[in-house]
Amino acid sequence: MPARSSKLVTSSKYNWGLDEILRAHAAELHPVYSSMEALPDVLRAEAARLIDFLMAQEIPVPPLERLGSAIPRLQAALAAAHPDRATLEFIAPRFAGWVEQLLPEARAVFLEEFPALAPAARDLGEDGMARLIQATNQDPRVFACVATYAMTNRGIIVAMASLAAEAVRTGRVDLLQSLSASLSIDEMEKSRDAERLPSAMAEVPQALPVTVALAKLNPSSARGACERLKKILAGHPHQAEYLQDFLALVDVLGAQCTGAATSDLPGYYVRHGVEPTRRFVGATVEAARRYGVRAGQALLERRTRAAKEMLP
Repeated sequence: MPARSSKLVTSSKYNWGLDEILRAHAAELHPVYSSMEALPDVLRAEAARLIDFLMAQEIPVPPLERLGSAIPRLQAALAAAHPDRATLEFIAPRFAGWVEQLLPEARAVFLEEFPALAPAARDLGEDGMARLIQATNQDPRVFACVATYAMTNRGIIVAMASLAAEAVRTGRVDLLQSLSASLSIDEMEKSRDAERLPSAMAEVPQALPVTVALAKLNPSSARGACERLKKILAGHPHQAEYLQDFLALVDVLGAQCTGAATSDLPGYYVRHGVEPTRRFVGATVEAARRYGVRAGQALLERRTRAAKEMLP
């Protein structure tokens, strides 16, 4: 009997090269691995990490070809949102679509800043993200302002996205930047008024220049002013003039003008007329500039005979 050969008899598949074997192995595990073949080498390791992460969470992997060079930013965003599974499930299938909606300059900002916003993405929801993307396309500066508050709560992040849309609409993104620079998360943690301020501001968006100016000086005064402005501005016949004058008073008198500016001043435009009231405000501003804040505040409160005679 001839000696038995020491070589094993194998099928032709096992005569493939290593690349073919690994491709077949990966394709048998999951179809998503096949889509990695179209990616440049520099992205494959990132794609592998993304797949590992999402499969570990039992979350479907979005099409890699749509993500392309954005794969590392999605991975970073998901890491920032972890371990909130609901937020991971919200972001993963939508990320590519958000990126595709953005203009080149806005896209670069979004990809850089989105991981910071990611923990709050589900709080914004479909509509909130759509509005924020639209605002970012118009002025990319708003995105970082909103992302600053991602680690707060739903009310704050939704309010900031609303204020971002208003800032873009009015061409005053500088106000949103000023607000995000002055109203810190640390201050919100210490003050209930500061925490509630963005939501209060979002209810009177037309007053953004005034409320931002007050927020920088005293968040408690700013929130109180917002609450009163909701009633004042509802149907006020001279909103624009009143808000311009209120801002002029804040600029020279500070937050202490809020009481008189939200109690007596709104009615003056109807009782005494727009022009006389605006002259009165102008005189108040001038008094503060010439003689100091105390004198200006006294004129605003009509504590002297001369002040009272300005609006008989």
